[in-house]
Amino acid sequence: MTGSGTAPTTRTARRPVPAVVPAAVLALAAAVTGGCARSAAGDAAPPASSPGWEGKDDQELAMRRAGRALDAVEPEGAPLLDSGMADTIRGFDRTFAGTADGPRSLTLACQAPVPHILTVTLERGTRRDAGEVRCGDREGDRFDVPAGVAFTVRIAPAPLDGIVLWRLNALAPDECEDDVTECAG
Repeated sequence: MTGSGTAPTTRTARRPVPAVVPAAVLALAAAVTGGCARSAAGDAAPPASSPGWEGKDDQELAMRRAGRALDAVEPEGAPLLDSGMADTIRGFDRTFAGTADGPRSLTLACQAPVPHILTVTLERGTRRDAGEVRCGDREGDRFDVPAGVAFTVRIAPAPLDGIVLWRLNALAPDECEDDVTECAG
């Protein structure tokens, strides 16, 4: 119809959206919101108001400082049996096997962007004792446990970015001062 006064409409064919685009959008959304989510295991990201590291360099420096703090209190010549790292957001909960071959020394050092005090609970048998680890100290904290029954170390989660380095060393029998049961055996 010529002269009807309406412009002819042009239809363009719809192009199918490549399958890659929705996947990329989902991946980007997961990356953006992933730091704010809580996993089923209960691991949480730090609250938005918690102090955090400025970058990877700060974390690496903190690990080196924590290592030096452990070195400062490590029993001289004591063989290293185990070591590891925990983050302050998740806390630390570990049971160490009892031994008949000698006492053990557990050293802990915490580093965080701001000073903070963590409560450490040591359990051995039916006895329990609490201590503190100060984040940022130049010397770590040493806890001695005699041979025998297994012992458990717990550090409650703290609402800040931070790391706890730990080392377990064997001690000579005459070096142990029991920090849980006061040498009651």
